[in-house]
Amino acid sequence: MNANEYQWLNSARDAIYQRIKEEAHQRKIDPHSWHEGHNGGDAMCEAVLFLEKAMWNINQTEEFGNAVDRQIDRIKQQRALYRRLDKDPYQYGNHAFTEMLNDLEGLKRSPVPA
Repeated sequence: MNANEYQWLNSARDAIYQRIKEEAHQRKIDPHSWHEGHNGGDAMCEAVLFLEKAMWNINQTEEFGNAVDRQIDRIKQQRALYRRLDKDPYQYGNHAFTEMLNDLEGLKRSPVPA
């Protein structure tokens, strides 16, 4: 991948992660902001810790699509580990993984800004 793709992928991925992390924190502070008062913030914050473990240094020598696929695979692995904890019956934490995966899939279809 060229330098422009590399910088864009890093910044886009980090922005997606930051948005999800902030959303989880906000839900922890204000549990009534989502789903009729259920406190999904704790579950989402725990899921964000798993997402953080999935983040990796993108290799600039990889093809763009392969780099995104590798990141998606790592997130799916962490989601599987998170689900094994079985502490999220309402799937609030899974929301964090789904958001991250959907946004990364979107990156594969998006043109890289020039």
